[in-house]
Amino acid sequence: MTDAVNEQLITMNVASLVKLPSGKPPRPKVWTDPRVEVWRTSGVTPYPVMVWTAEQTAAFLERASRHRLFALFLLAAHCGLRRGEVCGLRWQDVDFKARSIEINQQIVQVGYHPTIGATKTEAGARALMLAKPVVVAVTEHRAAQRREAGKFGDAWLDTGLVFTNRDGTPLQPGRITDLFARLAREAGLPPIRLHDLRHGTATHALSAGVAIKVVSEMLGHSTTAITADLYTSVVDEAKRHAANAIAAQLERKMDGSGQPSRMRTA
Repeated sequence: MTDAVNEQLITMNVASLVKLPSGKPPRPKVWTDPRVEVWRTSGVTPYPVMVWTAEQTAAFLERASRHRLFALFLLAAHCGLRRGEVCGLRWQDVDFKARSIEINQQIVQVGYHPTIGATKTEAGARALMLAKPVVVAVTEHRAAQRREAGKFGDAWLDTGLVFTNRDGTPLQPGRITDLFARLAREAGLPPIRLHDLRHGTATHALSAGVAIKVVSEMLGHSTTAITADLYTSVVDEAKRHAANAIAAQLERKMDGSGQPSRMRTA
């Protein structure tokens, strides 16, 4: 309509008069023990965006370790990759010697068909370092993929992608979302979206003291302001949860006097 005004086809753009809400995304909340208890009792998820604790994420990865796409979920959890980015990762962008990957494309689902496209933003094209467990998992996945290719022979489609179906065809992102939800249920965990695994990566990293600029670049955010706006509150909450967990452990060795039992009998 702005173009129509510039071309003098209409006198004004009435859409510019519409007042819209700010549209800020909901801030993530941690699945603390009380929230998990409420969810188990009522089946209601307390907030639109929920994040697993480190222990809950580890429980999910333990269940996922028995699936052929374990390396996909491990990579996503460690590096905070978007669904399309991990599905679109190519072998040529994996450097085993340097223990790093480059994100240069993603797979989006158009209808039922996976389509390769550019990253979500310019900042989304980035390089990421890999922890040793991730390198090991990706290495094992490469060997498994080669065995699958050998079984299919000429029928195997060589797309150059790291994560594929058994016949080499690209993964459908929607099916990965469904698989993630199933594995989470089988692990007995409260529900989160696959994208919230990315939120968890940021939360765990910031809680561990990683600089916000490093986390922002890892996630592919265009500015650190985006990262800070999303995760400041959830990191404080995660730290509080950790402090409470430590206190609970210590209280088992103490009584109401606040003194360790061995000191009371001394």
